[in-house]
Amino acid sequence: MADGAAATAPHLSEFRDIVAGPVSEYAVASEQLGGCVKDQAALVKAAFEELYKFLVSAAQQQKPSDDALQTMVAPIGELMGKVQTVASDTPPREPLFNHVSAWSESIAALGWVMVDSKAVAYISDFEGAGEFYTSKVLMTYKKADNAAEHQTWVKAVKQIFADLKAYVKSHHTQKLEWNKGLTGGTAGAEDDDGDDDDDEGDEDGAGEDPVSAFDGLISGPVDAYLAASKAIGGEVEKQALVFVEGWKKEAEFLRQAAKMPKPADVQGMVGDIAAEMGKVGEIAGDMPPRETLYNHVTAIGESVGVLGWVVLDSKPVAYIGDMEGAGEFYLSKVLMTYKKADDGEKHLTWVKTVKDMYAALKAYVKEHFTVSLTWNFGGNKPAGIKKKKKKAVADDDDDDAGGSDPVSAFQAILDEQLAAYSASSKKIGGEVEKQAEAFALAWKQELEFMKKASKMAKPDDVQAMVGDIAGEMGKVSEFATSVPPRDAHFNHVTAIGESVGVLGWVVLDSKPVPYISDMEGAGEFYLSKVLMAYKKADDAAVHQEWVKNVKDLYAALKAYVKEYFTTGLTWNFEANRPKKTGGKKSSGGKKKALSGGGNTSLAGFKAFLDGPVAEFSALSANIGGPVLEQSKSLVAAFEKEYEFLQKAAGMPKPGSQDDVMTMLTPIGTEIGKVQEIQNSVAPRDPFVNHLTAIGETIPALSWVVVESKPVAFVGDMEGAGDFYFNKVLVDYKKADDASTHQAWVKAARTIFGELKKFVKEHHTTGLMWNTGASGGVAAGANDDEDDDASPGGNPISDFEELMKGSVASYADLSKKIGDVVQKQAEAFIAVFEKELVFLKDAAGMPKPSDDVFQTMVTPVGMAMGAVNDVKDAAPPNSEFMNHLTAIAESVPALGWVAVDSKPVAYVGDMAGAGEFYLNKVLTQFKGKDSAPLHREWVAAVKQVYDDLKKYIKQWHTLKLSWKQ
Repeated sequence: MADGAAATAPHLSEFRDIVAGPVSEYAVASEQLGGCVKDQAALVKAAFEELYKFLVSAAQQQKPSDDALQTMVAPIGELMGKVQTVASDTPPREPLFNHVSAWSESIAALGWVMVDSKAVAYISDFEGAGEFYTSKVLMTYKKADNAAEHQTWVKAVKQIFADLKAYVKSHHTQKLEWNKGLTGGTAGAEDDDGDDDDDEGDEDGAGEDPVSAFDGLISGPVDAYLAASKAIGGEVEKQALVFVEGWKKEAEFLRQAAKMPKPADVQGMVGDIAAEMGKVGEIAGDMPPRETLYNHVTAIGESVGVLGWVVLDSKPVAYIGDMEGAGEFYLSKVLMTYKKADDGEKHLTWVKTVKDMYAALKAYVKEHFTVSLTWNFGGNKPAGIKKKKKKAVADDDDDDAGGSDPVSAFQAILDEQLAAYSASSKKIGGEVEKQAEAFALAWKQELEFMKKASKMAKPDDVQAMVGDIAGEMGKVSEFATSVPPRDAHFNHVTAIGESVGVLGWVVLDSKPVPYISDMEGAGEFYLSKVLMAYKKADDAAVHQEWVKNVKDLYAALKAYVKEYFTTGLTWNFEANRPKKTGGKKSSGGKKKALSGGGNTSLAGFKAFLDGPVAEFSALSANIGGPVLEQSKSLVAAFEKEYEFLQKAAGMPKPGSQDDVMTMLTPIGTEIGKVQEIQNSVAPRDPFVNHLTAIGETIPALSWVVVESKPVAFVGDMEGAGDFYFNKVLVDYKKADDASTHQAWVKAARTIFGELKKFVKEHHTTGLMWNTGASGGVAAGANDDEDDDASPGGNPISDFEELMKGSVASYADLSKKIGDVVQKQAEAFIAVFEKELVFLKDAAGMPKPSDDVFQTMVTPVGMAMGAVNDVKDAAPPNSEFMNHLTAIAESVPALGWVAVDSKPVAYVGDMAGAGEFYLNKVLTQFKGKDSAPLHREWVAAVKQVYDDLKKYIKQWHTLKLSWKQ
């Protein structure tokens, strides 16, 4: 095979440019610093050079077998290991420790060639793992004489990852593409697995090209929106003409992008689009709030940003959804205002065309540019790639709501996958076997915990119940830290030590499956190193079996949690788990009157019932058969939910979870009926996809028991049915009654889309109780456009209250513990004090330049570094090491002021980083005389971060608010 010297294809030459450019610049900057940084840089550069050789080989062949692939990447893996060894051999007190630690954490990004999806996100994750250390480099050397050298070094490192992500995004968007050739074009792009199976959705190969598809958007839903706007006239029509011009400018932009590589100045190319978007916004801004068409033009003015997806580096579909959401409130007001008007029909039609237009744009971007805009797609679109066919899932005789009960299902994991892992660990012996015994005991403790949880309401102190699990998890981790890096089994025990956190899913309030994946991912690098290290050993099969069993164990846990506890552990599930009933049809008696009174939440849900739900019911009647029968149960479920909401609006939340579950039983019964009908038809039934789509989505009504992020929960449930909705569209695409089924799908999706909007507007963070059954309005539901005052306080006084409250409580308890815990608490308070100064400055000025911002935020970063310094200075065997580590790991939460989006989630992530050590504190002091003090301390730490999240959510929901 060629060595790459003659490779002229962009997918090779651009990577070669990375090695010759930013990687070489980083190496030069490292030479200036010398010592271990210089030594490590030579290894990093060698790893990139090996990766280039690998890419040259991959460009000339189809994807090989796993064994052959492991052989190909082995030289890269060995160099990555050496990069990490430099860091592990460097003492923490060494001046260049943070430099080499940054690369030790992020070098694994080169493993992107092995991932099956989301390669860019994979690189970003590992890049982020090193950013803490590069930030510490900047803070440490800020005032040093050679500060410029260290700043240059950090800048070079960041440039490497920026260019690597851009390269992968451009040439290997989802995962490594094989056989791309050395001189451009594609030598033959087959499915990696050689699967030639036809998929019913692939009638025309790769489908319509992106430019033609976008033109189809303009001639279809965009033109329909324009026609509806002309029917209304006035400023609505005027704004629509400008908006459509923006779409046409975007079409021209896509035609150019199809024929050229991504330029350095993308913004210069989108100027025409931005200009039209600006005009759209101006029309909205010029209209008085009391004008009859104000809500129409404001809805478009708020959402016009959808066209900006073309400049995003990631998540364009989510971005469009966010922009669309910015206008949804005003669309809803149009519906309410004109619902009973004489000319109401044309306004309702207008709203529908707007929604259809945005839905079509999201579908377009999702199909053609899922990760982000691909440049030069006109010349580089691979031919003949077929989508993978999804395997049909057999639904065996599940007579109850979820097959076997959760406790028995968890016991089955212990009996099968855990037993297999234990057996293979015993074959290896030594520390691997000992660690496996501790890990198995942790799983058994979790089983005991599940048995208790199945029979009781959620207690106030869940952490106390998981102490035994945390204790065993701690022992598992200790095995990993006690084995020297040169030990033959270091990678085995480290893989488990890094991923043992999977068992912590039971204490999460939301998204336990992604959490397990994250914990599992923390150990994957070491599992790969096991495979490489033992590939040619005489006992290779033993180690390969061990790796397989570890992966099977985690896969089984994810499948288990996904099936039984998708959004978080349900307590008292033995008594309250909804069973599928014999399906008595609801009586045809008179329905209870459903009146929302003056409560905007109830009125909104009632309008939802009378609108989208009723429309779906009517369209289901057009199809008839089991689709009609299932729709009746769906309508009944929504009506039962409305009755529940009426009760909740007139009472405080019951003290017992059992009482809440009793209230919810009627909803659960109707959900069960919906799913019974789904399960009653044969797989070949013409309506199986209709019924499955609804059956998979109907659990969205359970949002009322989700303690946080109910909107995301509804979205997840909605997504569960998407595959089947799409199959309905494909199955009936050419049928005589295609329009009937298309309308049905649209109506079904509208139901759950509207449900998300309802929850987002009225119950954003969870169900609100006692809001007033009539006349009372929940806090924050005031619909006065001219009243933008926040409910009491201001961003500065509320932050000061936070410091006087939970932060002061934490400080007092730290003082009672004394020693280094008190010392670290003093440093922690100093971070809040610096942040308060920063917030006061921000409140009095518009957002400054990046350089000025960095200067402003540096004192906060320095104070955060001092918190870590207390931990680093303490003896490793200090009895308070878990206290110190918990704070050191979570203090980056105060860096929320620098994040560009989702600061509340960011604080949650950072706080979560310390939770493992908080649990270890509880375990360490359990049974000791001082246990109550340490429990109070742990609770106080958690309260600090909970209060910080509430503060941010109230005053800086999307990102830091500067003076406007």
